Amino acid sequence: MKDKKGRIAEVLNTRLMRILLILLALILLFISLKMGIDSLSWKSKRNTDNVLYSYNIKKGYSYAANLTPNEFIDENPQGMNQLYISKLINNFDVVMNYSYSASKPLNLKYQYKIVSSIVGEYHNTPDGEKAEVWVKEFPVTNPVEKTVNNSNSFNIQEKFTVDFHYYDNYVKEFMRQIGVTIDAYLKLELQVTTDGELKDNMNTLHDTQTVTMKIPLNEDVFAISGDSNKNVNKNISGIDTYVEKVNPGKLVVCVIMFVISISILIYVLRNLFRGVKKDEYQSQKDKILKEYGDIIVETTSPVNFSEYQIVQVKNFNEMIDLEEELHVPILYFEPAIGEESWFMLIHDKILYKYVLKQGNE
Repeated sequence: MKDKKGRIAEVLNTRLMRILLILLALILLFISLKMGIDSLSWKSKRNTDNVLYSYNIKKGYSYAANLTPNEFIDENPQGMNQLYISKLINNFDVVMNYSYSASKPLNLKYQYKIVSSIVGEYHNTPDGEKAEVWVKEFPVTNPVEKTVNNSNSFNIQEKFTVDFHYYDNYVKEFMRQIGVTIDAYLKLELQVTTDGELKDNMNTLHDTQTVTMKIPLNEDVFAISGDSNKNVNKNISGIDTYVEKVNPGKLVVCVIMFVISISILIYVLRNLFRGVKKDEYQSQKDKILKEYGDIIVETTSPVNFSEYQIVQVKNFNEMIDLEEELHVPILYFEPAIGEESWFMLIHDKILYKYVLKQGNE
């Protein structure tokens, strides 16, 4: 039985088997960790009490209505928020503004563009509500992309002129050719997208805003609508992650596999450490037998210690000194093959003994 166990130990301590055991342990460890994570149902939510980043956006527009020369209206240009007579309108000078400010500096990337669109709406729908039947887009500005580093603010201001009669006539021509009557308006829109990554590398800023102004078309008299001045305040809060529920079955299997994998690794590393110690022991033993073989006598059976007074010797050099002084050979016996050796010298009922074993320094 002992020989069988020894053979098993020898097989397990071969280099190939150690590599296979380490691979098995690492695979089991990986599976156990993955199963452990899967056994937990995680949930995340924003913690509104933990504000990481806050920002304010002021956005809006202003405009002036430039009239064609006439004898009826003295105010030219006309200001905002009035009624306008379409036949007297020449064009509109529009300014769109966007101001971003934040609680702390950040690397920000923002892009924007201004688009004008004719939107046609039709009344005769089943529910009696207006529905869009036609949208025609006309770019006002090309897309603009900018980056500001370590900043907490940026501003956008775009000025442009709207040729009112171009769009108004476009709608009239559409109705004439298609033969349908619609309500239509010109939508002027500043579209702004802002991106940034917070310094915790876990939360990101992504914000999309619009500034919208609507000018009715194909109307004799009209008023302009939209949010000419608006404030937006937003916060980015930290994310709290917690375990909502646990799958007991998966968790038990995970623990068992984890224990097995760690046990295999400990077994392999311990035997590897023992192997190193054993190599050191063998090297020291071989060195002693080679250098002092002419004064060492190997015995096949142990000495009866009960017949002698035992004196333990700390190192082999002292045994050499005793041999030179007493002129008595040193007896060598290995009670545990590959683990421990005895070097003994007997003189006048005194047995001097030096023990070399694994772990000796």
